[in-house]
Formats: sequence, structure tokens, C-alpha cells
Amino acid sequence: GKAFVLEPAYNFTYEHFEERAAVLPQGCTPGDQTCRPSAASKNDYLANTGHFDARWKFLPKTALVLDTQFQHRAMVAPGAASSDSMNLKALGGLSGLLSTKLASTLKGGFGQQLAGSLGPSFLGQAEFAWIATEQTQVRLGYTRNYEPDAKTAFYVNDRVFVDGRTVFAGKATLSGALGWDLIAFGPAADDVGEP
Repeated sequence: GKAFVLEPAYNFTYEHFEERAAVLPQGCTPGDQTCRPSAASKNDYLANTGHFDARWKFLPKTALVLDTQFQHRAMVAPGAASSDSMNLKALGGLSGLLSTKLASTLKGGFGQQLAGSLGPSFLGQAEFAWIATEQTQVRLGYTRNYEPDAKTAFYVNDRVFVDGRTVFAGKATLSGALGWDLIAFGPAADDVGEP
């Protein structure tokens, strides 16, 4: 394989929201304009996302990695609950085999909304996989990430998970996953002085 790999990429996303029920969602008050089902389309957005990833394989099965992402998210509707945002993420670390049965991914970095309400925030990934056989593996991990949000400026997601899979008779796959997420929402757009 190649010792040094650079991978640029670009994604375009358009997400559209539609009214599904005529009643207010639980926890919403009648005066809250962002909760009205008929206002769902005010959350529509366009996102242009550029990625630039690098891998340097310094051992046969182990590499240093750098993952970067820049996203411009533009709200489509006038009077949207949130405003446009520019989002930067950068993580670096190590990925590969620690032994013939144990693999790991350890990455740390930061995320920030440029000219937004989220200052530099730690992002990370710690994942360990036990490879019992070629057909059976179990992973345990933790991730911390942030994403822009339609109603608030952003949310931060801390996630702990375990998953596994095994293949029977070379044909049937049994897999399972268990995860726990702690999601913290940032301030509402009105709270940070944005339109």
C-alpha cells in the first residue's frame, strides 16, 4: 500500500423539513414560533462541506491520521430560527493494529464555529476493537463531536458505544450495538444576538 495518502473531498447537502402533524410537539408553548409545525420549512438549509484527510502509514498496519473539515451552512428561508454558520473541525491521531487481535483509533482535535457562538471545543475519538477472528469483532469507544443546529446555534454530542458482529457459516451476519449519548444544545439564536 501507499505510505502517504491525501484525500480531498467535497459534499453538497440540501435538507428540507415538512410539517407532519398539526399539533405542537411536546414541550412547546403556543407562542414559540420555532415550534409551530407549519414553520418546519424554516429549518431548511444548504451545506457546502470540504474535507481534507491525510494518512501516513509508518508501520505496515498503523498510520498517523489527520482529518479536517470546513462547512458553510446557509439557512434557506428568511426568518429562520438559526443563522448561517461556518464550521471548522480538525482531528489528528493514530489508527491501526496494536497486536494481531487488538486495533485502536485515537484522535483528538478541535471544532469551532467561525464568527459563531461555539468557541474552540475539544473533539475526539477513542476506539478499541478486539478481533477474535476474521468473522468476529467487538468494538468499544467514545466520541465527542459538534454539529450546527436548526433551532439553536449548535449541539455537542458525547457518545459511548459498544458494538459487535459475527458471521455464521460464511453467510449470515449477526450484529448488535449499544450506545449512550449526552447531547448538550448551545444557546438559541436569539440568545447570542443573531438574527
